[in-house]
Formats: sequence, structure tokens, C-alpha cells
Amino acid sequence: MRTLKNALSEEGVIIMQLGESSNSMDVEEDAGRDKNRARMIELLEKVGFESIHAYEEGHSGFLWPWSYLVAMKDHGSRALWYANAAQIEMEIHRRIRRSKSGAPLLRYFDSATMLSYQVPHKVVETVFCRKEPIPNECMYYRGHYVNLENAPVSSFDVKKSEAGESAGRGVFAKIDIKKDTMMAAEQSVKSIYFSPPAVENIVGYSELSPGKKLLRPLHAYMYGYGFPSNLVGELAYSVDSSIMTFVNHGCNGTYNVGDYENIEYTEFTVDAKSVPSDMSDRVLLRTYHPIIDRHMGSYLSGGDFALNDIKAGEEILNNYLNFVENEEWTSDVNHLRAQCSGEAVGSVKKYEDEAVG
Repeated sequence: MRTLKNALSEEGVIIMQLGESSNSMDVEEDAGRDKNRARMIELLEKVGFESIHAYEEGHSGFLWPWSYLVAMKDHGSRALWYANAAQIEMEIHRRIRRSKSGAPLLRYFDSATMLSYQVPHKVVETVFCRKEPIPNECMYYRGHYVNLENAPVSSFDVKKSEAGESAGRGVFAKIDIKKDTMMAAEQSVKSIYFSPPAVENIVGYSELSPGKKLLRPLHAYMYGYGFPSNLVGELAYSVDSSIMTFVNHGCNGTYNVGDYENIEYTEFTVDAKSVPSDMSDRVLLRTYHPIIDRHMGSYLSGGDFALNDIKAGEEILNNYLNFVENEEWTSDVNHLRAQCSGEAVGSVKKYEDEAVG
């Protein structure tokens, strides 16, 4: 398997036929008839493939849908896998030869089909989550958690932040909130998503004139309020569309909300020169995760819980280190340190101050 990986180009991709797709009655793959499939995925991860995806196809000429595995040598290739419909149609138009008759050469593939491949079948999720022990993402990213309390967005208010003299708006609890309560979970599905092509266009055109003037507010909104992620292979942002977007960073470990993978570091205790190893092992950076693939929106925009009991009137604070991408680690950690020391302000506050001035 390692030889096969080494034979590929740096952005090489390999597609494997796995055989008949699983059904909802199957046991976990490690113990059932598909244990060789599970072993194959394990080997691909072990030799260093950085992104693995499974999809099903019902037009293979068999009596039952068959499953296929796509293994990518480089994480950046995920950007092609998660391309939007317009990008896919453009690539089909560019790469497929024209037939002499004018009839389409692809019978069962178009952008809509590719979009369906991006989301694994529900059965894949069901069988994957029968693993022992149950993977954490199976417990936290499979939709609404009926066994957990949720503090709706009406439980919060926006006022002047108490996080520092240079802080802008902040979110405050209007009621007492118990530990492990979800924070405005009903709003997470309404996040505004800036895809990699959108980010590229906004950043690119905002540096040109007259685009610089026209797009600067949008750029400030996306960058200042958005949560960056390279989960889809290239930089994307998700912005909470509710008042929860005004939640500030809790300096010196004063944060009181976070997700189930919440880290214990603060901007002053963490090493600014390199990402801690236990942060690099977070679920986002693993190789094969059908749950995250199925619930991408929820993963990118939801999942915050109260880390301790929160009293009415207390400001809601998060740990922004959770949202720092590896490529920007040093600069972002140093910027958080400067903000917490009163030597700098956030990008939104800076933009608003300049606009007023």
C-alpha cells in the first residue's frame, strides 16, 4: 500500500471498488462481513493518505448498490471533492470531449450526482457509529441532541462587552444556564457559509479599486465574525447569523462555552511557535470521517456547550484558540495575546473605529 501511495503524484487520487454496499442491519465493519473494507481504510490511513471518502452508486449494473472509496494523497484535494455545482459543471464542460452526434457522453454523472457523493449514505453513518467505543462525533454531530438541554437564542442579550476597554459588543445570559447545556443550537443551521471560491473572490477583489471600497465591509464581516476552516481543503468561513456571533474571546482562561473537544490552553500558556500535538489530533484533522462528511454544516457552525454553570448577567465567552488554523497559528496567537494585553483590538472593532473616524 505504501508503494502504491508513493507511485502517485503529490496530488494523486485512487478510487477503489469496495463491493456491495452495507445495509442498516449490518454490524460494525470491523466485526462483520466488511472487515476487509475496514482494514483497507485503516491501511490507507496508516500509510499517509490525508483524505478518504466513501460513496455509493446504483448504476453499476448489479442487483444492489455498490460502494466505492476515494483516497487522496493530499488534504488539499478535498477542495475538488467539495466543489460546488457551478465548479463541477464548468470542469465537465472543459474536460469532456464533444460527441459527433451531439449526444451527451455521460449518462449518469453531472453536478447533482457529484453533490450526492459528497454526503455519505445514512447507512454508512449508522454502521460506522456501531463501533466500540462509540466515536465522539457520533454522539455530538448527528443532529439535535434530544437528551441535552438547549438554551434558545432568546436566553441571551447583546450589550457592551466587559472583556476589556477596547472590546465591542458582547453576549450575556438572561437566565441561569446549567453546565453542558447547548447554546442556541436552533440557530446553528442558519449560519452564513463562505465557500473557498467566495473567500478567494472577496479577498482578491477587496484588494483592488473600486472593489476595495465596495467589498471592505463584507471582508471585515467575514474575517472578523467568521470561523475559519480548511476542512473542505481550502480556506472557508462560517458566520453565525444570530446574535451569538458577538460572543467574545475569554482571555486568560475565562471562557465558559466550547465544544466537546474544548482545549485547556490559553493564549498565554500555549506555545505560539507550534500547534500542540493534542490539538493536531482533533477530529478535524483525521482522515476518514463519514459523520463529519454527512453533517458538515453542523460541524462548522454548531456544537457549543456551557463548560460550567453560567449565572444570569454573565458574559458568554469562548476560547478563540479553538478556531485558529495551523497555517495562521503563530500570528493569530500573538494577536490574541496583544488583544488580551490591551495592545490591540479585534478586526471588527478596528474596522468600525476607522469607519466612524
